[in-house]
Amino acid sequence: MVFQKCPKCEDGKMFKGVFQMNQTCSYCGFKFEREEGYFTSAIIIANFLYAFIVAPIMLIMTALEIPFWKIGLLLGSVSLVMVPFIFRFARTIWLHFDFSINPE
Repeated sequence: MVFQKCPKCEDGKMFKGVFQMNQTCSYCGFKFEREEGYFTSAIIIANFLYAFIVAPIMLIMTALEIPFWKIGLLLGSVSLVMVPFIFRFARTIWLHFDFSINPE
């Protein structure tokens, strides 16, 4: 999962761009998006990943009594940088999880 490879053969790349995903694995032909709306569950995973990143930052900065606008500025910056990583890893986690349950 860390290297975002195909869950079936673990050789083919899942992504061909920052936000663009391959339709099938280049090695084994495994179809990544099995049906329309398949990655809807990845949104939930992405929200949890984002919360694990943002919550500790917000709690620490609040405990240090940093002004709200500075917290917002930092979290906004972190969000812009982390969105591509969270997007990719949420889809990767979901695809590997689903493949472990239903390897078709």
